[in-house]
Amino acid sequence: MEGPRDTSMDLVSALSKSTFFLLSLMALGYLSRRYGVLREGEERVLSDFVFHISLPSLVIWGLSSMEMSERVLRVTLGVSAPMLLVAVLIYLVGRVMEFGKERVILLITSSLSGNTGFYGIPYVRAVFPGSAGLAVLTWASTLVTFSFLVIPLFEAAREGGDLLRRTVRNPLIWSALVGLLLMVSGVKIPEFIYYTLKELGNTSGPVAIFMLGAFFYGRGWPVLDLAPLLGKVILLPLIALYLGHLMGLSQLEVSITTLMSAMPVAVALAVLSDVYDFHREEIYSLVLITSLLSPIYLGAWLTVLSWR
Repeated sequence: MEGPRDTSMDLVSALSKSTFFLLSLMALGYLSRRYGVLREGEERVLSDFVFHISLPSLVIWGLSSMEMSERVLRVTLGVSAPMLLVAVLIYLVGRVMEFGKERVILLITSSLSGNTGFYGIPYVRAVFPGSAGLAVLTWASTLVTFSFLVIPLFEAAREGGDLLRRTVRNPLIWSALVGLLLMVSGVKIPEFIYYTLKELGNTSGPVAIFMLGAFFYGRGWPVLDLAPLLGKVILLPLIALYLGHLMGLSQLEVSITTLMSAMPVAVALAVLSDVYDFHREEIYSLVLITSLLSPIYLGAWLTVLSWR
């Protein structure tokens, strides 16, 4: 593998832009509540927009942009297998330790979600120049796995009703199915639809981050929950590293899938926690804390990968 070259300035630039973007949009959201631009509860409109419109658009656009190939299948497996294994491990530990259903779902979903688009792609491109295509492929793979693993878990947290019917009707599930169908079939959607989906999808990150800042108004300091933090920062990337070598991925593919697995908790998870009214305080705090700590722990993972 061609190791990460000395691109410290590029990496600092990528992290600085991403971190400033995150914090400035959150500050705007916070100030919008502080000075009455948004009233209490109005941020829910933003989460509904992201959940029902912009995120499904992002999923369809991202998957339809891919072309099916042996490499796509290999990298997708390298991304999805660690996420599935982590979910199973947490579930088994939760059963043994009697964590309870909601605690297990919180641990699994927070460990599996990652900001691989807005944060991950610029980071990987800075560390491994010329790997933009592989970074985008890894991001698209996380979209699929996130949709089919995390959404059913949030649905399972709800009481009553038909779990299967609710899951199938979820906009992220059917958008992932549509995107996969377009990718596998090779059918190209009309340019004007493709452009619309892309632009709608691009709003998901900024709107969700703004909403995150509005939510934090009046709630004090974020609460640090060590268990999901360790699942996100250590467990998932460690298993991705091990399974990547076990499955015969190239050194570059292993490095990128490992780094992408360690990305901060996705803002999309905060949107889902708002829509499902599920542990909003803990998940919002995890998004903020992992984003702020990411320059430190991603640097540590990059050092580990450079030794191999």
